Amino acid sequence: MKFTLAIASLASLAIAAPQGSYGNGGGFCLSQSCAENLVNRYAAVVAGQASDIGGPVRTARQIIAANFEEQSDSANQQIGRPLGALTVASKQAFIIESQASPPVFLDTQAIFFTCNQINWRWVSTNFGNGAYQVQGIHNFEVNGNGKITQVNFEFNSFAGALDNGYTIFYPNGTQYGQ
Repeated sequence: MKFTLAIASLASLAIAAPQGSYGNGGGFCLSQSCAENLVNRYAAVVAGQASDIGGPVRTARQIIAANFEEQSDSANQQIGRPLGALTVASKQAFIIESQASPPVFLDTQAIFFTCNQINWRWVSTNFGNGAYQVQGIHNFEVNGNGKITQVNFEFNSFAGALDNGYTIFYPNGTQYGQ
């Protein structure tokens, strides 16, 4: 029993461990598989679905660093926060807010990465009522333990606002779509 538990514990550590390498300067560098795993796991969390680690809360706890912050003026505009303000100020707030929000399914278009950053382009057809396709990009900063410390993201907030029931007017006063 103890042996089985120890094996299971080691296996779960292996799944969550960063898959990267250490460069010439001794610093951690993301690998392609590590970058893809972080994106796929983050996408599972915001979709409210399980990942290869487990449910969305367990996944978030494994991939998000303790000093996590997230900023998006696109999101801030739609939720009534000031532009430039943090959208999510902590790991715990991210876990709570990601599970309280409606699931958003983001289809990966491209992933680009350096040693400690990932850029992820995506498209979604299920923002709000899903009438408009929403495109966006996330930039993740990743620490030497393979955990996400900072996220900056933006999306087509015009399409997102329409999908969420906003009425949009042009500067001349005419309503979009009329």
